[in-house]
Amino acid sequence: MTSDDLRVLLIDSDPASAERLRDGLAGHASCQHRASVAQARDLLLKGGAEAVLLHLHAEDLAQTGECLRLLKAADRAVVVLAADERQPVLARALEAGVQDYLLLAEDGPAEMARTLRRARRRHAAARLRDRRRQDCAADAADWLWEMDHRFVLTWLSCRGEGVFGHRPADLLGRPGLDLLAGGLEARRGDDYPLSLFRGREPFRDVVFQTGLAAGRYIKASGRPFYDGDGGFLG
Repeated sequence: MTSDDLRVLLIDSDPASAERLRDGLAGHASCQHRASVAQARDLLLKGGAEAVLLHLHAEDLAQTGECLRLLKAADRAVVVLAADERQPVLARALEAGVQDYLLLAEDGPAEMARTLRRARRRHAAARLRDRRRQDCAADAADWLWEMDHRFVLTWLSCRGEGVFGHRPADLLGRPGLDLLAGGLEARRGDDYPLSLFRGREPFRDVVFQTGLAAGRYIKASGRPFYDGDGGFLG
């Protein structure tokens, strides 16, 4: 099994349709089938699928919202498959928050697999962002921030406005040293904040002088984050 192998759970109430889809995806992904979300719980709980392909038929309209809520609780990437972009179940799925869909009349198995992989990547990235912010919340109770691998500010919580005197949206994309102009601990020199970040080590309760307002000092904590391959994220 390679790192690009895709394990898909197909949910389709029509046996003939499910067979066609499984045959088509056979060369692109490992695919298991269940006739309903309720029947799919065993695989979802066991972690037996990375992405869900939910094939919605016209008769599924009444339960579309419920299906998607259950799948969201299962924490999996979900792609909705509909026969026609005008199909009512597709509109209901989009209202319920699904971001991807496939049109049977236009998209073949290869495109289905590509869309499922995109959904899997986006879902994994969203989970990583959530985990990073939860970890940051443990380090900073009043305001939160993120910098990317270049030490550019990518996110600042609303309370950051009171800290820096600027709206968070106005600070995004600026170098981190604009915010943290100089470290005060142990008189380490003007390059101290940059060397601190380059060390890629956690730090706690370090006092900085902000470069955005003369005479304003802040205390900050930080923790580095890495992807699954050990690459530095910020």
